[in-house]
Amino acid sequence: MANRRQYRETGQSPEKRFRVEALRSLPALNSDYRDTAKVVVHKYLRLRFDGTLYCVPPRYVGCKLIVKADSCSVTIYDKHHEIVRYARCCSGDRLSALSDSRKELPARRAAADRSAAQQRLVVLLGPTAEEYLRRLRTPARAA
Repeated sequence: MANRRQYRETGQSPEKRFRVEALRSLPALNSDYRDTAKVVVHKYLRLRFDGTLYCVPPRYVGCKLIVKADSCSVTIYDKHHEIVRYARCCSGDRLSALSDSRKELPARRAAADRSAAQQRLVVLLGPTAEEYLRRLRTPARAA
């Protein structure tokens, strides 16, 4: 009987309002239940999440990354790309190191030795100037 009565709030009876063809499906739920934070990687190749320092590769220094953590693991993402995953450490003030991150440093350090303005100047001066500057950087050997 109640399903046939017209209700004041809706102006319709439940029987008409909740017809199968009138119902819409629910929106999809996000099943990612992990704790999420946006963090910045500092110059020491580390970011802090939940009292623990985590290492990332040098190419991410200064970048904002996304950290997602559950009870067992911490995963660091660059947008949607997974960078590294660690076992979660809840003791605080601990460092989780990435063993391969330091391998990239020498190559990146050499590229950072000259500023962009210096690099443009060397290109304008030509290969002779570049060779001269390269030899200046290498230490002289005693004969």
